[in-house]
Amino acid sequence: MYFGFTHCPDVCPTTLADLAATAKVLGVQRERMQVVFITLDPERDTGPELARYLAAFDPGFIGLRGDEAATRQVTNRFRLYVEKRPARGSEAAGLDHSSTVFVFDAAGKPRLMFGQGVSADQMAADLKRLM
Repeated sequence: MYFGFTHCPDVCPTTLADLAATAKVLGVQRERMQVVFITLDPERDTGPELARYLAAFDPGFIGLRGDEAATRQVTNRFRLYVEKRPARGSEAAGLDHSSTVFVFDAAGKPRLMFGQGVSADQMAADLKRLM
């Protein structure tokens, strides 16, 4: 599970590309991995936009969105840092946010967290041990 937004210029697309690469490294075990992307920007990230964005990384990735209150509730539960950043000059408004991948086992129990910069090979190795 990863929290981000479709207009993110760097961290989100890099993390999603790493997760797609991890799925490829897993090979046949990829069937036991489900990436869920939860938007931090429900105002701009509509359901169709999430689906289009995620399909560019892997057609099996799932996107979730809620209203502002639900988003705030889930980010508080996971103790995520999220701060809206106003538009500056030619730069569009955005978000500064935590970049952590949360891994749950088949029973829904939290098992691992990956920080930014963990390679696809390392994530795949850890996931194989967990599986």
